[in-house]
Amino acid sequence: MIEAAARWTARGISLLVLGPLAAWGGGLVSKADGSVPATLLTGASVGAGLPALAVVAGCLLAAAVVGARLGDRHEAVLNLGFVLAWVAWSGGRMEQVFRVSTGSGPLVLLAVEGLMIAVLVLGSCVVADRFSRRTAEAEGLSTSVSSLVGALRFKAGALAAGVAIAAGLASAWLFARYGGAGQGLGSAFLGGVLGGALAAQTYESLKKNEKSTPLGSTGVVVPALVGLLLAGAVAPLIGIASPGPGRLLEGIARGTLPGWVLVSPATWA
Repeated sequence: MIEAAARWTARGISLLVLGPLAAWGGGLVSKADGSVPATLLTGASVGAGLPALAVVAGCLLAAAVVGARLGDRHEAVLNLGFVLAWVAWSGGRMEQVFRVSTGSGPLVLLAVEGLMIAVLVLGSCVVADRFSRRTAEAEGLSTSVSSLVGALRFKAGALAAGVAIAAGLASAWLFARYGGAGQGLGSAFLGGVLGGALAAQTYESLKKNEKSTPLGSTGVVVPALVGLLLAGAVAPLIGIASPGPGRLLEGIARGTLPGWVLVSPATWA
């Protein structure tokens, strides 16, 4: 009973306090035309997005600590998702980014933002590992720096991460038809389920050939998590090739933009 109450308290703090605060921080960014921003770094200037990114980073670290202290590492990761869901839901449509800023600049900034958010999430996981009230051995999961690096050092882990990236991109291509927050979150959620399942199967089928594999579920959880986070950085770069910067406005008008450019970095995370 106490355990359940502690976990739900952590979720309540993330959903009702830290998430709205992070969404407010994301709303500090404004576009050059004064419209609602779609992402943290694609506002009127990159520098204007740094304070917003700092607010989101602080909320993520707080959610990691709260989740780890009241629950464990798994609970911390769940709470990070709650905070980022607020940021993703409160942002504007992705099409607005491409209408206001032309060329490859927005896609490059989206890739940089995706990478920065991935680093923030993984850094928060490292913090959660240090603050968790349960040992890594007892939980069967470690998100320390050495564990994150170690899980990807193995062939099974690296391939599992690649499978997770591919699954996330495939889900976005199949299900994201416009840049609204709801559809983006839905396609990313399905990509997470598919990517997690396929990454786990890939890891389990290859780990028998590896020696000294990571502790417990670390070898499955870490590659899937890293892969889906990196999809947020890879997707905009693919957009530079397809549909290409010169065809973004045409794609908006025709409704033919591929899903990988319609999901925001926070939504991927």
